[in-house]
Amino acid sequence: RRVIRVAYDLRDPTRSGIARSALSLARAFAQRLEADRRFELVLCGPLDRLEALGARSWSTRPIDIVNWNAGRLSMAAQRSWRATSANVGEALWFFPHWDVPWYALPQRYVVMVYDLTLQLHPGATGRARRWLSRRWVRRAMKYARRVVVASDATARDIAAYQLETASRVRRI
Repeated sequence: RRVIRVAYDLRDPTRSGIARSALSLARAFAQRLEADRRFELVLCGPLDRLEALGARSWSTRPIDIVNWNAGRLSMAAQRSWRATSANVGEALWFFPHWDVPWYALPQRYVVMVYDLTLQLHPGATGRARRWLSRRWVRRAMKYARRVVVASDATARDIAAYQLETASRVRRI
C-alpha cells in the first residue's frame, strides 16, 4: 500500500482567522496520522514559528518541516515556491487559502475556500485586489483535485461563480 505524502501549507500559522483555522486543521490531521498509516505529513512554513508551536510533537509519528518563510499573497511566496516544492518532493499539497502558487502549480493539490467575499461583494476590498483575487481563486479552483469548503453557502457560491468546479467541492 502506497503512503501519500501530504504537504501542508502553513506559511501563516498564527496571524489571522484563516491562519488559526489552518493551524487547527493541521493539528487534527497530524493527530490522525497515529491511526491512519496511509499518510505522512510535511508542514511547510516558517521553521522558527512552527518549532515554537511544537509542530513536531503534534503526532507520535514523524512530521517533517520544510522552511517556507513567505507570507500569503506575496511575491516572496511566488519566488520561493519552486525551491520549497523541490524540498518537499512528490506530494499532495493542501492549501488552506486560495493563494496557491501562481507559477508551476503542483500536480496534485487541494485548496480550501472559506468564502468568496472578496470576489462577490464590491465593497469588501478595493478594485485592484478584487480583480486579482477573482483571477487567483478561479485559477486555484480550476486546477485543484478538490475544493474544500466549510459551509453549504460557500459551496453554493462556488457553484454559481465557477460551475465547472462544483463537482469537486467537498464540505468539511
